[in-house]
Amino acid sequence: MEVEVKLKIGREALEKLMKVAEYLGERVEEDLYFNFDCVGGCCRDFAKTDEAIRIRKSDKCYLTYKGPKLGGEVKAREEVEFEVGDCEKVKKFLEKLCLKPVITVKKKRKLFKYKDLNITFDEIEGLGTFVEIEGFGEDAKEKVLEAWRELFPYAEKVDKTYLEMVLELTGR
Repeated sequence: MEVEVKLKIGREALEKLMKVAEYLGERVEEDLYFNFDCVGGCCRDFAKTDEAIRIRKSDKCYLTYKGPKLGGEVKAREEVEFEVGDCEKVKKFLEKLCLKPVITVKKKRKLFKYKDLNITFDEIEGLGTFVEIEGFGEDAKEKVLEAWRELFPYAEKVDKTYLEMVLELTGR
């Protein structure tokens, strides 16, 4: 179970993270999201079921399924992710299963380790800058909330995914 909080924040967050967290590097990610093509009787609308399937292209290629968000102070949801060899072949495979590309979310991501949490400083094309604090396991919720209070107590929490925000921005 992935547990995270997303915060809308300015560039000052990056300066703070550089001081208190272990910097792990930077990468550019392109997340291509899919939804079912409801032609021919096979249909499941991820916008309605609050699920997502994406291909993440960075230094490697990953296929990810995200289950519906569970309520609460932090965002928790099932996540199944694994590395795949060729993004284009995976895209063709998904299209054969009646999935069609919907939108691409592009981000420049700086990666940090803070205690046993993953923190990213994200610059999202068209949306601005965000920090995500992410943990896994039974006590992840408490650790994520504690890190939020310690590092960015006045930051605005964002409940929407980057996908939802980009779809709103583009009017889709």
